[in-house]
Amino acid sequence: MMDTKWKQDRYLWNREGPVDLEVARLERTLASLRYRGASKRTSNWRWIVAAAALAAVAALLVWTPFGAGISESPDAAEAGREKPATWELAGLQQTIRNLRPGDVLETSAGESLQLRSSQLGIVTIQPGSRLRLLPQRGNQERLALDFGALRAIIVAPPAEFAVDTPTATAIDLGCVYTLRIGRDGNGAVHVETGWVALQAKGRESFIPSGARSAMRNGEGPGLPIYDDATEQFQRAVELFDSGDPSATVKLLREARSRDALTLWHLLSRAAPSERLQVAARFAELVTLPRNLAIPNLAAGEAAAMDAAWNALSLGDTHWWRTWKRTL
Repeated sequence: MMDTKWKQDRYLWNREGPVDLEVARLERTLASLRYRGASKRTSNWRWIVAAAALAAVAALLVWTPFGAGISESPDAAEAGREKPATWELAGLQQTIRNLRPGDVLETSAGESLQLRSSQLGIVTIQPGSRLRLLPQRGNQERLALDFGALRAIIVAPPAEFAVDTPTATAIDLGCVYTLRIGRDGNGAVHVETGWVALQAKGRESFIPSGARSAMRNGEGPGLPIYDDATEQFQRAVELFDSGDPSATVKLLREARSRDALTLWHLLSRAAPSERLQVAARFAELVTLPRNLAIPNLAAGEAAAMDAAWNALSLGDTHWWRTWKRTL
C-alpha cells in the first residue's frame, strides 16, 4: 500500500513521476513565496555573462519551421527517430520534464499549456481540453485529444506525429494546424501550412494549406474544403457530410476549379449511381491526361484516381506512398 502511494506521489516529492497538474498549480500560486536565499550584490561583469548565457539559450529555443537551415547527419537523424520524443510541459511559470505515456493533461476554462519537443515542435493545448500522451508506435509519436482544441506547429518529417481523437486520427505531414473535437465526438481540423491526413474507418481525407475538414462521430473525416469556397459550396459540403442525399447535385453545381480537391474525395464517397456524374464534372474543372477515361475514374480504379490527383497540381501521389511506408 505504501509503495503504491509513493508511486502515485513521486511528482509531489521529487517531480520524477507523472505530472500532477494540481501540484503544479499550487507551485505556481506559491511561487512568489519561494525561499530565494540571502540577496547578494553582483558585479557588472557577472550580469553581462548571465545576459549572454540567457541570449544563447533563447537562440536555441527559436523554432525554425520545417528544419530550414538545420543540418543533421543521417545517422543522428535516424537515431533520433528511434527514441521517443522528450516532451516538456510549459505554461505554469515553469518547465516540467519527465512527461511519459499515460500522462493526462487537462486545462481549465481559462488556462492553456504548451508541450515542447526539440524533435517534433510545439503543441499548444487550448482552454477546456483534455490531452493524453500515448505510447510511440514505430517511428510515430502520438497524442490523444479527448475533447477541446490544440494548435500544433510540427517540424518533424511527415507521419512521425499523430493525434488520435474519438472520431479520426490526424496525421501530420509537416505543417501548422488547429484540431478541435467536442465531447460529442464532432470536430474539425484546419490547416494553416503544409498538410494533414485524417484517417478513420478506412476513409482518408488529405487537407492542404488553407483548407479544413469536418469530423463527424460515427462517420470519420468529412470532405476537405478550401476556406475561400463560396457559401453555397460550403453549405453543400456540410449537407453531404451530414448525410443529405440531395447534396451531391448542389456540390457539382457550385464547384469552382479550385474545388476539384473536394470533388476528388467525393468520387469515392458519392452514391455509386452518382459517381459518373462526379467524374464528368471533375473532368470539366481539371485538365486530365488524354489516356484517362472518365468511366475508369468513376469506377475508382487506382491508376485513374492517382492520375486525377496528380492533375490537381498538389503534389504527386508517390509522396503518399513514401510516408505511408514509414508507418
